[in-house]
Amino acid sequence: MPKLLVPSPDDFRVLRYVCVGEPSPSKILLWDTMTHIDRYSRRPLLAFAFWPAGAREALFVSAELVTMWHDSDSDENLAAVLGYVVSGNQGYVNDEQRGWLLSAEAHALALDLDVAEETNALDSLFRTIGG
Repeated sequence: MPKLLVPSPDDFRVLRYVCVGEPSPSKILLWDTMTHIDRYSRRPLLAFAFWPAGAREALFVSAELVTMWHDSDSDENLAAVLGYVVSGNQGYVNDEQRGWLLSAEAHALALDLDVAEETNALDSLFRTIGG
């Protein structure tokens, strides 16, 4: 399977580019793959890239995010990405990903997500980069 190319943040397909976490934020880039779940569905298939704090290369990249909400660039979709990343339920993970999943940063992001979901404050969890 070819490696998924991550678009630049100014690509027309990019829906959201955000920071999450403190004090040294991680980043999530969410984009539309311009395809749908199937030929009968109107729900787009989204892709994402996740960079831990200070990383130059994305640690997780996937083009398999099925939207559950009508608004593709919603905070809920970003929360789904973050939940997936910190859950450790990705199936195969490489050594670098496994190491990060055991890190204090991963645990802090999981806690931040739990608190934001319980208090209905997802909008305070994600800060737009640029624009």
